[in-house]
Amino acid sequence: MQFESDPGASGFSAQALEGLLADIEAGQPDLHDGWQLYISRDSRPVVDAAGGEARAGTAMQPDTLTLWFSSSKPITATAVAILWERGLVSLDDRIRRYIPDFMSGKEEATIRHVLTHRGGFPFADLAGMPATWNELVEQVVGSPALHEPGAAAVYHATAGWVALGALVEAVDGRRIDRFVEEEIFGPLGMTSCHLGIPPDRLEELRDRVAHIGCKLPEGHPLRPVFDLPHLNTEAGLRWISPGGCGRGPARELGRFYEMILGRGERDGVRILSEQTVEAITSVHRVGVVDHLASIGIPHPKWGDEPPWGLGFIVQGADFGPRASFRSVGHSGHSSSTAFCDPEYGLVVSFITNGLPGFEKNIERMRSVTDAIYAAAGIPDPGDSAPPDLAAMFAQMEAIAGS
Repeated sequence: MQFESDPGASGFSAQALEGLLADIEAGQPDLHDGWQLYISRDSRPVVDAAGGEARAGTAMQPDTLTLWFSSSKPITATAVAILWERGLVSLDDRIRRYIPDFMSGKEEATIRHVLTHRGGFPFADLAGMPATWNELVEQVVGSPALHEPGAAAVYHATAGWVALGALVEAVDGRRIDRFVEEEIFGPLGMTSCHLGIPPDRLEELRDRVAHIGCKLPEGHPLRPVFDLPHLNTEAGLRWISPGGCGRGPARELGRFYEMILGRGERDGVRILSEQTVEAITSVHRVGVVDHLASIGIPHPKWGDEPPWGLGFIVQGADFGPRASFRSVGHSGHSSSTAFCDPEYGLVVSFITNGLPGFEKNIERMRSVTDAIYAAAGIPDPGDSAPPDLAAMFAQMEAIAGS
């Protein structure tokens, strides 16, 4: 394959990366029809590859627009962080301060609650698919809470992010998709990325859009959760739901994480201050069972209580066993993951257009990300020898006696 730069100069084994890409390709057609993989180290692109089909008869290319699902969430979280940094909101402000009709048991929900999936209204947008953004906002605003805000963690797949998008619009005046394009995507050169493809660009981009497909067999009990053909329609391409409608090439999503890796700056363009990046990527929720996420596959290190930042997953399960505790990012509905690991200078963006179910996807994601770390010569911490406790105590005694 053609690497973006010499893998060896970034500490990678070219042979190992070639083997990884061959393994991803071999996953077709059981796991996905097509895929994109972007890897950089210290913001130097190493891999920008694609394979398989974007849709029947059309090859997946590195510039194909793929659907990110929940890998979109950190984008919306960053939009909120921009408002926070500008002094326009505070993290512990109640949502209803900016959206007065945010009632029905949701009155005490704060921005921080929503960013950490403790808002209390995880399913407020699931009564059908409203045709417009305004209708979707009205549905979430008017729906009752499931539980008291802050009292429990229940993953808000989309509803919480609709509320955050509405908050951005209420404070700034721009709709969330426009705000993100002007404040994040545009400045970072993510020119093919959108939260819902704008109507005036639909004809231009239609042939570059990958279709998403279900890989579960007919009759599987979870097939309705993964069979989403409406997302391939014109209405689906235009759909705006800030927690799951992001579309764009993997390499451009990688630019976002190069900005996070650069502590708010990429190629001289600053999106956030260093302090804001530190705040949103630090742990704000830990030791709390997520009553929705826990019905899937538990995190190999954290079980049902994984750590969360503000809209970011910290050391996500999909990042693999070698990811450091500083790794932050997000995954999307059994098809994508994107993150950076400041400990090793890594950025990874891996997006597929196949939904094979929870078990097969987590195996796919962990095998790919673990292979990337291995190709970079980063050891598996499970292979490390435990500390010599006897030697430690002997040293402590020697110090105490001196």
